[in-house]
Amino acid sequence: MRALLIAVILLASGIAVVQTLNLSTTVRAVLSVAAALLAAMTLFLLVKNFRKNRIGRTDTDAASSGSAEAAQSAVGAVNSSGLTLGVVAIGVASFAATNVLGPIINRYFPEFGVYVDDLLDSSALDIEYQWPIMSDCDVRTAVAMQAGGRSLGSYSFTFREDPRVTVASAGGMAWDAGGIVLSFSAKKNRNVVVHSISPIILGIEDKPRVAWVLQKTKGCGGGDDSPYLLLNLKHSKLLIVKGKNKFDSSAASGPKIRDFPVSTEKPITVPLVVEACSGLYRWMLKVEYSVDGVRKEQTIGSEKKPLLAAGGIAGVPIYDIVPAKSGVGRTVEATGKTTDRNCGR
Repeated sequence: MRALLIAVILLASGIAVVQTLNLSTTVRAVLSVAAALLAAMTLFLLVKNFRKNRIGRTDTDAASSGSAEAAQSAVGAVNSSGLTLGVVAIGVASFAATNVLGPIINRYFPEFGVYVDDLLDSSALDIEYQWPIMSDCDVRTAVAMQAGGRSLGSYSFTFREDPRVTVASAGGMAWDAGGIVLSFSAKKNRNVVVHSISPIILGIEDKPRVAWVLQKTKGCGGGDDSPYLLLNLKHSKLLIVKGKNKFDSSAASGPKIRDFPVSTEKPITVPLVVEACSGLYRWMLKVEYSVDGVRKEQTIGSEKKPLLAAGGIAGVPIYDIVPAKSGVGRTVEATGKTTDRNCGR
């Protein structure tokens, strides 16, 4: 019981100290796991030692004199007291580390978290994204599957995830138009500046074979007039859209998407609409940024796992997402329509 108590206190104290420090989420998770492993190892060694002491008596020990038994009893009492004192000491150390050591390090050595992040190669810039829809209310985005891919009837759609996200995650592609929302946030005590967001076209297939297209025609809520980025994959051009006006982000004059600071207190969200026409595009986004003046880059998508978008292919059957008649989950129904070569379905 005491061994278990010591292990639990070790685990709690280790995790408490880790969570107090200004480290990134990834590093905190790694060190918390390390604390759990240390506690488990401690428990194992304590139990092993306890069992060894318990069954390690030989026949000679059993036949020993009463004075020897008394001495052994005294030693056991000392060991028991030692374990109790150990539990108390660990508890005191845990409290001191969490309430004294952690705040002191954060206040007088704020670069400690930065050093540990760099040591474990944890990025100072977090980029989260959702593809291929802007939101569940987005009715512009459809998805499609290449011939030979997964059949539409093999999916079991629920309300937990938008069916278009489900299809895209299983090798599908955005059809005609897609959306990706980029969310940027930075670690504490890091000076992060995003310098540019640029598309990289990895490959184009002019006449892909497409098995089916899945769309959503019933939206929710009103429109959103907030500015957004528009990526035309056919021309590999990134535009900034404000109201009815479109600006070339690479032009010398006009709005820019360059050199914007990101911090923990002020995260940045960048909505991006993607238009694909006249083929299938394999592409990714490259984000160039700097951390404390050091240039770095990340990609959304990769050469091995690119983002996929297609459009402008005629004769593909179109299906619609509808609520299941049973009231549980979602299903699809044929619209009786097919795509044409014009973008916009």
